[in-house]
Amino acid sequence: MNDSKKLELSIKTLVATIFLGVAGDLLLRDVEWGLGMAIYGLVIAAVSAYLYRHRISDFGKGVVWLIPPALLFASLFALRDSGALKLLNTTCLFLVVGILALRVRTGNITVATLVDYPCRLLERWVYFLSDFVHLATLEGKWSTVGREGVGKNLTSVIRGLLIAAPLLAIFAALFASSDAVFKHLASQAFSLDLTELFSHLFITGICVWMVGGFLRRLFLAADVPPVHGPSKEGTKLGLTEIVIVFGTLNALFLSFVAIQFRYLFGGDSLVQKTARLSYAEYAHQGFFELLTVAILGLGVLIGARSLVRTHEHRDWRVFASLAITLVTLIFVVMASAATRMQLYVQAYGITTERLYASAILLWVTLLFCWFCATSLRRKPDRFAFGGVGSFLVIAFALNVINPDGLIVRVNTTRTAAKVDASYLGSLSADAVPELVRAIPQLNPAAKENLKSAIEIRRKELAGSDWRSWSLSQTEASRALKNSTF
Repeated sequence: MNDSKKLELSIKTLVATIFLGVAGDLLLRDVEWGLGMAIYGLVIAAVSAYLYRHRISDFGKGVVWLIPPALLFASLFALRDSGALKLLNTTCLFLVVGILALRVRTGNITVATLVDYPCRLLERWVYFLSDFVHLATLEGKWSTVGREGVGKNLTSVIRGLLIAAPLLAIFAALFASSDAVFKHLASQAFSLDLTELFSHLFITGICVWMVGGFLRRLFLAADVPPVHGPSKEGTKLGLTEIVIVFGTLNALFLSFVAIQFRYLFGGDSLVQKTARLSYAEYAHQGFFELLTVAILGLGVLIGARSLVRTHEHRDWRVFASLAITLVTLIFVVMASAATRMQLYVQAYGITTERLYASAILLWVTLLFCWFCATSLRRKPDRFAFGGVGSFLVIAFALNVINPDGLIVRVNTTRTAAKVDASYLGSLSADAVPELVRAIPQLNPAAKENLKSAIEIRRKELAGSDWRSWSLSQTEASRALKNSTF
């Protein structure tokens, strides 16, 4: 590799990192993330495209396909106002950027273990700190900076600034002593608020650290391909253990499924007679427990798959048969959980927690399907990527359906007396257009509660920072402007 070209790219990357650190402070500091985050993502993409033109090594297979979803989830901050969706979009960005950094040089993004996705992604983000340290030292080439192309220009700029600084200070002091207005304006321009200064430096530093480490990993780091030598086979499960473990689990799940068919799908009167609970109370009682059962069941299947002697055909056939049986029973358990949630929503309405819990249940269902399509077909290295991919798809779908707006639509179509106006009024700007449309249908008490909440939201929208702008805020402002109450 040409050392001069690498040094030149290091300097450009470091300058770009400092620029992106300042841009991050200007766009993200002290505001809710919205349009500013979307712009910041585009700026990072533009800077990366410039550095890509001067790259010294190529990207790994399929890495470029991660760029569109990264830009998509950054742009979604300018679509919705919901705090839960913003947290979800941040998580998706974390995953996509981590995979991009992890696979930038070697490997295929669709092939990974559960240690890679997501465990090594967290490690990769931590290592961005050490990556930035390498970048800040120009890969150990600081001593040669003044002798190389861009380094000469950079040295000239620094030298010019050092010469200009004392001259500017002298002439500014003279101007200030000669003109009171100039002195007043200068004192205001250069007055320091240490708390605010620390806030600027902190946000800039965080952005420089993460973006610098990311850019260094993309364009300067040289990953060494993993060496796959002969490995010792660890502890494996024999046929007896497989039959005992999965046989007993299947028996337990089968007994629970039998109860579900009799009681949950059997009607209100049977539940009240046996459990002495209302149907809605019975339905609510076990949703999260059943969701936990499904998640733990998936963990047991994944763990057992790694311990089965796949080269023993008889062991594999027995495991696959018992695993498919267990998956089928878990599908019934998840159907029971979904039915419980549906019944509870009919009785008490839907909330953010219930909606996102249902989304998690859907994701777990997709994970089971993907487990059967990959791990049970002896392709376990495809499972982790499919799990991450399905998570991203569900996150995008939630942004599209607008959860807060859906919550308002569902809850206001129920009996007006049961509408929790205080809760609906606490939702984000995503819900405002639906709230405005729903007000005429509500009883007087609920109307007054919603009107008070909407007036508070109107004031918040009027004073919002442009960096936190989102399309939902614009739609909310338009709905409030056209409202008649």
